[in-house]
Amino acid sequence: MSSKKSMIFQISLTRGVHYDGDSLIICLAKTSHLKEMSSKNVTSCDLLIVGAGYQGVCAFEAAAHHLPQGAHVVVIDRNNAWGGMWNNVYDYVRLHQPYKNFTAGSREWSIGITKPELYLARKGEILNHFQDIVQASVEEHDLQMTYLFSHETNNTFTTINNNTSVQVIATPINQLLTTTDAAPITITASRMINCIGFDIPFKRSLQLSTSKRIHSLTPAEVLTPNWTRTAHFSQDNKAEIWVIGSGKTSMDVMYHLAKREPHTISRIRCIAGRGTWFLNRKDTFPTDSAWEKYKPSMRTSSDIFFDILEDFNGDNEQEVYLKAASKGWMHSAIPNPSSFVLGICSEEEISVVKNVLSPANEKIIKGYFVDIQDTDSQTGHRATMILQDLKGKRYERTVPEGTIIINATDNLSEKSNRHFPVVDETGLVLSPQTLCGFSGPTATLCTHAWYANRIDKVWKFLPRLTFNVDTKSQAGLHLMAMLVLNTGVVLSVIPKDWQKKWITNQFTPQNRYPMYRLLFTGLRAKSLFPKLFKHFQNFIPERFTDDKQFKVKERSVVGGNAGVLARL
Repeated sequence: MSSKKSMIFQISLTRGVHYDGDSLIICLAKTSHLKEMSSKNVTSCDLLIVGAGYQGVCAFEAAAHHLPQGAHVVVIDRNNAWGGMWNNVYDYVRLHQPYKNFTAGSREWSIGITKPELYLARKGEILNHFQDIVQASVEEHDLQMTYLFSHETNNTFTTINNNTSVQVIATPINQLLTTTDAAPITITASRMINCIGFDIPFKRSLQLSTSKRIHSLTPAEVLTPNWTRTAHFSQDNKAEIWVIGSGKTSMDVMYHLAKREPHTISRIRCIAGRGTWFLNRKDTFPTDSAWEKYKPSMRTSSDIFFDILEDFNGDNEQEVYLKAASKGWMHSAIPNPSSFVLGICSEEEISVVKNVLSPANEKIIKGYFVDIQDTDSQTGHRATMILQDLKGKRYERTVPEGTIIINATDNLSEKSNRHFPVVDETGLVLSPQTLCGFSGPTATLCTHAWYANRIDKVWKFLPRLTFNVDTKSQAGLHLMAMLVLNTGVVLSVIPKDWQKKWITNQFTPQNRYPMYRLLFTGLRAKSLFPKLFKHFQNFIPERFTDDKQFKVKERSVVGGNAGVLARL
């Protein structure tokens, strides 16, 4: 076997990947489920999936039910395993929601035997669950798999054979592969699912202008051996720790530092942008309390979402958030927050971070991080932090050498606003994107509707989410509307058997309530749906049929700036 052919075959063998908390363990799959490529670097398949993150996992699981036994599936992804962003995120990350609600279809978690219902799964458990879903789908349908991990496409495809096939070129990006004679691989597919999801970029440390000793880190570098050496066993073991951002990543950094290294609490500061609201997990996901589940006056999670959406008139989001907070549905660790991106936190997490950032007037800056530069003073050169307040005025703050800067700014970026038609003009390519809010459920619903030739009935008039710094305060409401309203529309066109499976899925938060409560919630939803849908069609003018792509504006600040990092 030639070296080129051998390398391609080795990639296709990378199927069983499990995470043990410290390293990836690569397990070779049964050869009966693998497809060897030809020596000409071309292959054909029944289905091509581009993107192996959560959206790719859900699309694959749904598509497997529609593929013929023994079908050939090719998967392309930049990472070396299923998981997308979860492969590169910080090790102490946890789900926002109870783990059983984060799955593909109705696939059960292997940890379900030992973990309670409200458990928040961790990185390794999530990656293992993705692999379990894929493995079960492959074995149930005897699928033949080719994995082109560590490969990428140029986000283009061509249709050939009188618009009966799709052709894509995959290029190796792994350093090991590019040092060999591995050439780009051409894949011809009967169908293709483009699973870009939220297109979350890799988090990098901030590039600072200063020549002074300032430690610029990412959340993934926190609580690692290098962190321990720098933060605790160097000359900077008493230096201030500045966390840039106030979203879920920032919350995770401060929460886990407080839990694992409480002696660092006095050193932690936060540049919070406008401050971020979070949904209260206790109300969004019902606990095991019979009182909360059965008392008629208690609001279900759907009731809460409908209440919030009904109160929004297009420009009164701050009033909506304050009203929700007065009822205990929303909260924040930052005083007077104004941003919301549909993040979820528990009361305990908020309490811990509030304690970390107390007193707030000394440890929280409401504004944006610009840079750290060298400035001259009477005592010589020094490092100066450049900040911008919420009104746009710049000011400076001296920072000592050894200061630690952690880039915990938003994962969602204006650069992620690239969009495609949900279905191309030939009907061969599906791009679910964020049509129904969250990427995974969107892929599940759209894939079933696509295979039933019903998705074209609805996608063209459904609102499209954009992440715009100027309207960031409304982002969570827009995402919530798509999660509730767009999901309802797409659900209405999928085949009845899949509708029933979705509605009765035991893992959806709503189905934790007794039937009589679901009946009342359903009746209310039916009456409100037409009015709310019409309103949000006006509030969100963007569509997936739009010809123009979102134009990213040049920004000069980084913190709290929807992931637009000017110097990255």
